[in-house]
Amino acid sequence: MQIRPRFYLKSSLAPDAVLAHIRDYLNSGKADCDGTVSSHHALLRVPESQIHYWSPQLTVQVEAADDGTVLRCLFSPMPAVWTMFVAIYAAIGFLGIVALIWGLVEWQLGIASKTLWLVPAAALGGVSAWLVAGYGQKLGHEQMVMLRQCLFDALPDLQESETT
Repeated sequence: MQIRPRFYLKSSLAPDAVLAHIRDYLNSGKADCDGTVSSHHALLRVPESQIHYWSPQLTVQVEAADDGTVLRCLFSPMPAVWTMFVAIYAAIGFLGIVALIWGLVEWQLGIASKTLWLVPAAALGGVSAWLVAGYGQKLGHEQMVMLRQCLFDALPDLQESETT
């Protein structure tokens, strides 16, 4: 499981043409997704009527290449969900580091330290948050497939790429 899955595609079209095709597809009324297009990138989202807490979005960064265009695609949760998980990971990490330092200082001073027990508790909290994020990603998997398909529907000449 990747926290923010990514993939790369190639198109024979120029970057501006790729963005124009995506914009036209989104405005055509045939698209199964919503989105916005701006200079050098597009953001594809699940339609408002289908959004749930774990709904993903697909960011597509468009870059010129020798033989057309490379699309760097990144799935991520909605910004509020992403921010919440970053805050949870930061809080757990901070708690773990403070508990480790505090506990080691007490231990060095010969004081019986129960604070060190917070270190494995913080690790367990981090693993728990990671598992919850994975569960949420599984709940949004069908929508990830749909967003990826929207991109292929907008640009029929897309090919998988190994570009990193």
